[in-house]
Amino acid sequence: MNDNKNENNWTRREVGALWTKLSKDKSQKYMTGHIQTSLEGKIDIVIFSNKEKKTDKAPDFRIYLSEKKNDSVASSANVKSGASQSRPKPQEESLEDEGVL
Repeated sequence: MNDNKNENNWTRREVGALWTKLSKDKSQKYMTGHIQTSLEGKIDIVIFSNKEKKTDKAPDFRIYLSEKKNDSVASSANVKSGASQSRPKPQEESLEDEGVL
C-alpha cells in the first residue's frame, strides 16, 4: 500500500519525459522529449551537453525548444523576410555526447 502512495505522488509530480537518441551519423547522444506546463501545455524539447562549459558555474546541459517538422516552412519564410531565427536547429548542433548519460 505504501508503494502505491509513493507511485501516485510521483505521478502527480511528473512534468514530462525524455528519450535518449543517437545522431544520424552516430557521433553524439542527445535527449528529446516534452514537458507539460499549465500555461503553454505540452512543449517539445531537445537537450544537448554543453560543449562550451568553461567553469563549474556553467550548465552541463542546454535545453532547446524542438523544431517541429512543419516549422521548416516557417523558418524558411523568416529567413526570406530577414527575421532572425530564435531557436537553433538541433540537427546542426555539434556537441559532445559526454555527460548526456
